Parts: sequence; C-alpha cells; structure tokens
Amino acid sequence: MKRFFTIGLGLLLLLGGFASAKDIFPKDPHWVVVRGDDAVFKKTDNGLRLDARKSLHGVMIRTSDFKVEAGKNYRFEASVLRLLGEMPFPMNLQWIAANGKVLSEEYNLMGRLVGKDWEPYVFEAIAPEKAAGARVFIDLPGGWGAEFKDFKLLEINPVGLRVAADLYADQAQAGEWPLIVRIENRGDAVLKSAEAEIILPEGVSSKEDLSFPIEQLAYEGVAHRELKLSGLPENPEADLVCKITGLVDGRPV
Repeated sequence: MKRFFTIGLGLLLLLGGFASAKDIFPKDPHWVVVRGDDAVFKKTDNGLRLDARKSLHGVMIRTSDFKVEAGKNYRFEASVLRLLGEMPFPMNLQWIAANGKVLSEEYNLMGRLVGKDWEPYVFEAIAPEKAAGARVFIDLPGGWGAEFKDFKLLEINPVGLRVAADLYADQAQAGEWPLIVRIENRGDAVLKSAEAEIILPEGVSSKEDLSFPIEQLAYEGVAHRELKLSGLPENPEADLVCKITGLVDGRPV
C-alpha cells in the first residue's frame, strides 16, 4: 500500500505600506558584563572592544533593555573587526515582556571572522506579541578578541501575513486514522475571525466537522486540531488541502 503523504500550505499576503527604517538602538547604550573580567571590555570612540586574548573564560556582555513594539519587523545590524579568533560566536537579540520576563531569543552565530577588514553582521526578526523591550548579548570565547561598531535596530517593511498549515497523517488505511493540523502565523500581520477548512480527497471521509474557527493568530501564534479520518484516497498521489480565510485589518483574506 502506498503511503498517503501530506503537504504544508504556505499563504503569503503582503500588506501595508513601507516603514521608514527608523533606528531604535540606543545612541549611547549601557553595556553590562554578565560573565568574565571587566577589564576585557572597553568602550571605543565609535563602539566597543572585547579583548579576551589573555582570558581563559572569555566574556559575555549585554545592553540594558530598550523599547520595542510587539509585532514589528526589525533588522539588527553591526560591524565587527577580528582581532583574534576563527570560529563563529553568538551575538543575540533577546525579547523582554513589560514585566521583565524573557519571552524568546533570536540566537544567531557570527560568520567566521577572517582578514583585517570590518565585516557586516545582519539578521531580521519579528518582535513577539508581548514584547515591550529588547537587549543585545555578545558572547566572545576565551583567547579571542574583536571590535564592534555601527549597532542598529531598524524598523523595516512589514512582511505581512505568513500562515503555514502543516498536516501530519499516519499511513492511510481502510479503517480510522488520525490527522493532526498545525497552523502557525510566521508574519507580522494579525489574522482575526478566521476559519480553517480541511478538504479531503475522493475516497477519504470523516464524521467530524472539517471546519474550525480561529479567533486570532498573531506572530508565532499556533492553532491545533486533531481529526479522525477513514478510507483510502482513490488517487494515491492526492493531496490534503487546508483552506484558511479570515480578516487582516478588517479586510478579508
């Protein structure tokens, strides 16, 4: 018997205008040494230097918290100059709730530092739903050294609605078999008053309601549903389909 495979549905809707690339990174950030010798850390005229070339344990520093807006799309930028060291090391963005609780972290490794030139470091991320602040961490291994400058956290163009529907099914059989539906919003537009409908191929049926409501789905929001199906598809290559409708900013999508 051929395995009845499933697919993931990607729905991409770009909405809204262009952001002004506003930089919200503090002009004179307050850095705190989290781990290591304070002497390893030094501010420079246009940035900072971490010189752990004589340190066994390296150094970790972070900024004090600065404000962000939940659901906004951001691009973090910095320039890095290698003093010593070859392997990647982390420079991360941590999202903070209004009560100071850590919500999540954008964990990113630097590329390999080579040569004697300043190198760009860039990544994009969406602030989670309850984010009110952020902080930047740099974790440099012992025996290494690097300089940093041109820190920016830019508000950039919204990515819009990005809804992914993943459908997980066991081997289809004449009797009953389970289907797990997982729907996630990976964009910065909020989906409201939505409905998901599972469309079955010929030969497959279910006694359950194949439509279910989703009240709201913000960035990283997830909706789950487990259904019981029965029967074999007449076409072994047939797809399960997940149809999603709803409102974004009052407009149907």
